[in-house]
Amino acid sequence: MYTVQHCAAQMVKQKTGGNIVCISSAAGHHGCAPMTCAAYVASKHAVLGLVKQVAGELAEHGIRCNSISPGIMRTAMLKKIFEGTQGREELLSSGCMLKRVGEPDELHGAMLYLMSDASSYMTGNDILVNGGKL
Repeated sequence: MYTVQHCAAQMVKQKTGGNIVCISSAAGHHGCAPMTCAAYVASKHAVLGLVKQVAGELAEHGIRCNSISPGIMRTAMLKKIFEGTQGREELLSSGCMLKRVGEPDELHGAMLYLMSDASSYMTGNDILVNGGKL
């Protein structure tokens, strides 16, 4: 939230418009039970709400605000979750249509789209990149 506030203030001051892209999580859309991570899910849901509100506040300044919600991605955090628990990766990836964990590089296309003029009529929205979560 503070990063968005700081960036938005600078963009408004410069009067050049621009794009803000926040990173949420697919968990902000559908939770991640049976894991116990209510605080994580709540914080990611909050990012989605922040994006919608900020988009409305900044639209008059030509500033768009959107978000990306990654699904299960092979990150350092996920590696810790998988450590010592055999079968957890298969269990988590079985819940998506592609039946695999995503790679961080697979977020590049969504980010490029949101930062480019190709998405010039898009604000206050989220792109789910989650392998087709069932």
